[in-house]
Amino acid sequence: MNTHRRGARGESIAARHLLRDGYRIITQNFKSRRGEVDIVCEKDRFLVFVEVKAWRSLGIEELGRAIDCRKRRRIVNAARVFLGQHREYEDTLIRFDVVFVHPDAETSEHIEGAFDGECRE
Repeated sequence: MNTHRRGARGESIAARHLLRDGYRIITQNFKSRRGEVDIVCEKDRFLVFVEVKAWRSLGIEELGRAIDCRKRRRIVNAARVFLGQHREYEDTLIRFDVVFVHPDAETSEHIEGAFDGECRE
């Protein structure tokens, strides 16, 4: 399975798990010139921007390196564009999560508040 297909499968698994956990999916693969977000969803007064990582060989301990300052900045910038286009969320709390998907086993680990809008590197 190539990287693109593995990523799409991982996003599908992550979306299913988020729905099961009571999240409402607003959109998937939100793209702007400034960045992209895999899943935008909401639950309990939070608008959640989710980065999905689906790896066969790397473990969750590698997430810090995979979602470096540059990647976080692109996600945050895409979130800003999304919020600019969707004023109905202007009074909603914002959170940035990561869902690590084990695509072979179709299991996932959801890390709420995995990072904030600041880069400290």
